[in-house]
Amino acid sequence: MKGSRAAHLGLMLSAASGLIYEVVATDQLFFYFSRSTYSVSTVLAVFLSGLGVGSFLVHKYRDRIKNPAFWFGWSQILIAIYVVAVLVHLTSIIPNIGTVGIVGASFVLLLVPTVMLGAVFPLAGSMIGAGKDMAGLVYFIDLLGAVAGTLLAGFWLIPVYGNDFALYFGVLLNLLAALVLFRKALVRSLCVAACTLIVLLMYKTAFMEAGTIGETFTKSSPYGLVEVREGTLFIDGRDQCAESYSTTASERMVVTFSLEPFASRDIDVLNIGLGCGLTLQKVVDRVDKRVDVVEINPVVVEAEPYLSDILDNQQVNLIVDNGLSYLRNSQKKYDSIILDIENPAVIHSSDLYTVEAFEIIRDSLNEDGVFGLWTYACRSDVYYELIYNSLKYLFPYVYKITDNIYIASKKVLGYQPYKRNFKTFEVNSIKKKILSRLYFEECGDWVGLDRDHIIIDGQSSDSGGT
Repeated sequence: MKGSRAAHLGLMLSAASGLIYEVVATDQLFFYFSRSTYSVSTVLAVFLSGLGVGSFLVHKYRDRIKNPAFWFGWSQILIAIYVVAVLVHLTSIIPNIGTVGIVGASFVLLLVPTVMLGAVFPLAGSMIGAGKDMAGLVYFIDLLGAVAGTLLAGFWLIPVYGNDFALYFGVLLNLLAALVLFRKALVRSLCVAACTLIVLLMYKTAFMEAGTIGETFTKSSPYGLVEVREGTLFIDGRDQCAESYSTTASERMVVTFSLEPFASRDIDVLNIGLGCGLTLQKVVDRVDKRVDVVEINPVVVEAEPYLSDILDNQQVNLIVDNGLSYLRNSQKKYDSIILDIENPAVIHSSDLYTVEAFEIIRDSLNEDGVFGLWTYACRSDVYYELIYNSLKYLFPYVYKITDNIYIASKKVLGYQPYKRNFKTFEVNSIKKKILSRLYFEECGDWVGLDRDHIIIDGQSSDSGGT
């Protein structure tokens, strides 16, 4: 391929890969920052810094760069190697660094590939321009690839196949860019071999059956790595639940308190959040009608047989969807809706911990309906107060049963009101408070801890599955 055409295509592929990495990094860092503004600001700062440094280095040493295609091609190969070696494992590396230095750690981990991406623009300009004023064309081609990469990552790669697949797709684009830039047969052959390997990794990540060793399940998902180890469900290393939880575990007891007001077994129940199936199993044992369960993560559904056989029960109606989206689009009214999902600091759970979501849930209940909310425990009274007041704004009767269980209804229930007087918030104040940030800041020490052994102020506490 002629130099200018190779530069056109290489620049477009490189720009697309760069924005794929940027979108993935933003998504990966959200959990550790708990606010989208922090993760977006950090990633933008790192990428813009890297692009600037890379462009400056090419400018400074431009007299020594006799063959821009050579440097362009090798920058793509080095980016591909770095992404496979480091960025694919970003969520495993960051927790070991610690959240205090998260911004600095992000700069260190992301700056290397962004500097090389920054060098691409002036290198491509040297190949395309050849002394002519072609800056506008170079900029147009670069932005065209960047827009394509952003849309691919945000609307297809990550939602459908997950972050790892998206990263491998970006690596494939880097290798293809190198392939069109190099002319030596040996290097081109190596690029083809590497492309083949990456395609196989993409296939394994997205389409192959999960590897199983005894009772072990591991598979990437659009919402993180899903694992089942020794009967415990993990998502991106975060302990979710375990099949060994006792009959009095709060994940089961939320069902008891949600359905106790109903004398009949002939009731309609919606369970949002499949998890280990603990809540769902308790509901199925309690009612005679079909039970709707909504789970956002299709890979959690695949992992369920490694935890329980609840999905084999003909009484279960599985719906793979976002819980809030399902409620918005469904016309069905329920006698009880039970919410049992991850903590508010997780991006795909945070929209359900809002006044707006609670309002949609209320409107999806029958007049004598009951809403049962299971939430992670926290040491902060502010967190509990905010949940209580958010529910109280929408439901006349709210009962805090335990730190994990809240029951809300339009009618009086037979539960004792919580004795502690909660601080009252105005509704505008409630809407301004963000539970995801509050949970991360006030309850962060609980995130990711072993639920069977929690240390609080130096004292050991056996949670027993909370």
